[in-house]
Parts: sequence; structure tokens; C-alpha cells
Amino acid sequence: VDEGRIERRRGRNGGIQLVPLPQVQPALAAAPQQAADLLEQDREIDQYGPILQQILENWTEQPGFTHVFGAITGLQGRRPTGGRWSRPDIVLCTVSDWLFSSRPEGDVRTIEVKRFQAADVIAVYEALSHKARSHYAYLLIVGFPERLTEDEQADFENLLGVAGKNGIGVITACDSGDWRTWVFQLYPTRSDADHQAINQLLLDQVPPDVRTEFRAAIRKVIVNVDI
Repeated sequence: VDEGRIERRRGRNGGIQLVPLPQVQPALAAAPQQAADLLEQDREIDQYGPILQQILENWTEQPGFTHVFGAITGLQGRRPTGGRWSRPDIVLCTVSDWLFSSRPEGDVRTIEVKRFQAADVIAVYEALSHKARSHYAYLLIVGFPERLTEDEQADFENLLGVAGKNGIGVITACDSGDWRTWVFQLYPTRSDADHQAINQLLLDQVPPDVRTEFRAAIRKVIVNVDI
């Protein structure tokens, strides 16, 4: 009893029982990996601001696009957004007016950001999960080397193959803050996500001012076309 190895048991006749040995917490063994994951997340978070700025300044230089609005959605703390991989890093709202199209289009695009060192096939599936609630989904790889080794080239081609089969766009950027280094390696295909799911993504994760500007831009372009 004095050593704490047994304890008196309550009951009508009294008695003693062994004290359970303390359990080693598995979390302690996983601490180094958790620390590495948090560090990687912090490095990605640092890229969000420069990426969004470059998109807002340059996206409409692409043929057909008239408006682009966006928001960083990867910094929402523990707020529930629908489970694992339900939260894109960036959501874009774009308006396009193609020369030979009957009406302008308003699309919602999601972007999953990964540093080159952390980009793999799993990142493609993470981007794919966002496609269920958007028109188009992209994987943006930042810190992309100017030259790849043979092994890196093989891994990247494998990533492109999986992305292509699933309709995921792939963008690489040597410098996330310099649009001139961005390369659209693979363009996405349009998803079959229903309007309700897409609207819910906007309501749940995109700030009201972005939604308002997007809606107003769509209506303005449509009115001008009709006139």
C-alpha cells in the first residue's frame, strides 16, 4: 500500500487489488511526425497570400476570363466544414465570356496548395475530393525546381497521369509570388457536381463580400450580353 502497488478495495468484506500500471501514450511516439506535419502546414500557409494575390492580378489575362474573385479558405481553425479533405486552401470564383458561347459562365474553382517536397499522388486525391463541390479543381505545386532529376521526373509524370485520369488541373510555380514562373501543366475537366453542393461550399467557406461580388459580376455580364 505504501509503495502504491496495491490499494484497498471497497466492499462489505474489504480486500485489496493491484493498481493498474500507467499506460504509455502512443501520442508521445508520434510527436516527431506530428511536429513535421505542423511545420509542413505552416510552410504551405505562408504561400496562400502570395498565391491569391497573383491569381487576382493575373488570372483574367487568360483568354475568355472577365472576372476573378477569391478567398483563402484553408485557415478556418477547427470549424466543421464537412470532414476530412473538405476544405480547399483557396476558392476562386471566375466569370468567363467566350467569343463563340451563347452565354457567360460563372464557375467555382478550388485550389489545393502543396510544396514540391510534399507533392505526391495523395495530393491529387485531396484535390479530387474538392471537385465534388466545385466546377473545377486544381493542384498547385509551389517551389517547383527549374530542372528535375530522373527520379523526380518519373514521380511527377506519375502524378500527372493520376491527375489527368481524374480531371484535376495541375499548376507548377517556381516562385509563388511571380506569375511568370507559373505553368499550367494540365487543365482540369468540368465536374458533374450539382448546384446545391457548389452553393453550399460558397455559403460555408467563402466570405460574404466575395460571394456578393461574384453574383453581381455574373448578372452584369449577362445583362450586357442580352443588350
